[in-house]
Amino acid sequence: MTRKIPETTKEKIRILFKNGISTTRISVQTGVSYSSVYGLTKLKERGYKSAYEYNLQQIKLSGFNSYSEYQKYNAKIKKYRSIREYFNNLAEKRTKREENKVLSHLIVNKLIELNKNQNWLAKQLEVSTGMVSLYVQGKSIPSSDRFDKLVGILFSNTDNKPRSIEELVDGKKLVL
Repeated sequence: MTRKIPETTKEKIRILFKNGISTTRISVQTGVSYSSVYGLTKLKERGYKSAYEYNLQQIKLSGFNSYSEYQKYNAKIKKYRSIREYFNNLAEKRTKREENKVLSHLIVNKLIELNKNQNWLAKQLEVSTGMVSLYVQGKSIPSSDRFDKLVGILFSNTDNKPRSIEELVDGKKLVL
């Protein structure tokens, strides 16, 4: 899963691109990955709605019928015993990302502070307990809409709510 880019940052990227700033420079200025900046600028300019749409087309041009088939191929050439092992490895890599660690830490500490558990949070978010477990383990991060709902639930008694995962990582609003 990728982290969601705030709309204000997306707009800044579009403006910089319209002003002739290179995608590399935009990436450095905004702190957004080059591939994300490329997807929001040059791929849009080429008529793609998203990087996913572009990647799917490239996968099909490479002879694969689906993204799933491509993932199975990747697992095989990378010498994984199964697609499950491949996915577990990808999940493990995600747990090492700073935003995943910070979000996991935040959820755990806020649940303790509120004297609540993952089941309660899952009901509040209207997601499965498995999804909340993935957040707690750092294997996944929520979409921006779900992040907003999560923050609203965990920070209901304070005005010090982080507006994005980036704010959490930057430490601007990390109040535990």
